[in-house]
Amino acid sequence: MSTRIYNELDLAYVKRVLDAGQDGRGEAIVEELEERFAAKVGARYAIAVNAGMSGLHIALAAAGVGPGVEAVVDPIVQFGGLAVMYNNGVPIFADVDPATHNMSPASLEERICERTKAVVVTHLWGLPAEMQDIRAIADRHGLVVVEDCAHALFAEHRGRKVGTWGHIGMFSFQAAKHLSTGQGGIVVTDDEALAKEMRAVAAFGAAPDRLAWVFRMAGVVAAVALAQLERAEGYVAEDRENAKLYQEAVAGCPWLVPQAEPPYSTHSHHCWAAAFYGESYGVDYEAFKRACREEGAQVSFGYTQRSWKEAQIVAAYEFPVFAEPVAYGKGCPTRCPLYGRELPYRKGYCPNAEALIPRLCVTALSTRRRDEVASGALGLLRAIKRMGW
Repeated sequence: MSTRIYNELDLAYVKRVLDAGQDGRGEAIVEELEERFAAKVGARYAIAVNAGMSGLHIALAAAGVGPGVEAVVDPIVQFGGLAVMYNNGVPIFADVDPATHNMSPASLEERICERTKAVVVTHLWGLPAEMQDIRAIADRHGLVVVEDCAHALFAEHRGRKVGTWGHIGMFSFQAAKHLSTGQGGIVVTDDEALAKEMRAVAAFGAAPDRLAWVFRMAGVVAAVALAQLERAEGYVAEDRENAKLYQEAVAGCPWLVPQAEPPYSTHSHHCWAAAFYGESYGVDYEAFKRACREEGAQVSFGYTQRSWKEAQIVAAYEFPVFAEPVAYGKGCPTRCPLYGRELPYRKGYCPNAEALIPRLCVTALSTRRRDEVASGALGLLRAIKRMGW
């Protein structure tokens, strides 16, 4: 991981908050963070929240997602789908491009119907999705685009930072992310009406005028975020360099294929990921996994595990919270009378994602030091060589 620095600068920001004896939405330091972060990514407005998921929640609320409404989401990660259901909407999963691991624009267009209000696009591992195409499709159909940028701080697509291609961008400050405050997040937008709506539902006083949530960011969290924002571009730059060690380890190996990186996008490399296709080359997957463990490759295999009790690596729509469904009990929101349709989820619903998920070989760069990354990359190289390559 990039070498995280926490020092007197962080403490000075925190002391400002404590000395002022103030907390809550109106804190000057929270507003300062919002202004600085918006400027960093090139957005007009920012709203700081207590978690990235809270950011997705209010983004979809502002987008008009509610009972009987559909929103298209990614199938490898479950977060967009959960945020849709927080708002009593129905998540519809689009398939991915097996090379980039990101949402396929063609599959997105196939999933849109008269009930669709929004699309949540994840920049998986830190690689920007095909936002130019996705935004064009969304504009044709009148959809609100929400970008999940939790992995993709300062990543760019065609010279423009992610989070600003869609109508709303969400960034996570969770402990493992490039800009880490333990928990926290921020949403950005250029749309004044959306900004006002998100701010209105993210916090309230003693009695809200309508349903709202207590998602505001605490001042001490904003203080740490401000200090870390000054260093975050350096963290991302270091992890981009760290990713090259894993890229070099798999160079020339035809059956371990890294996530594609189009020349018009810049990857933030929260994670490095590749897909295993060894069966076409006579390489046994279980033997390769064992070699990776023994050689200290520091990679995990597969991605979405259904639960800690059942280590089944499946697409998100196969999770019970979506498929059964068990979200709010009594079948809501996907069995809501206002929806009145059969869920489309089934085996083979997103064939590319279903094929890719168990093949994934992933290491989280933003949680490891440079020496750990170097050791893991050498371990991966040794494991590949043990397979005869």
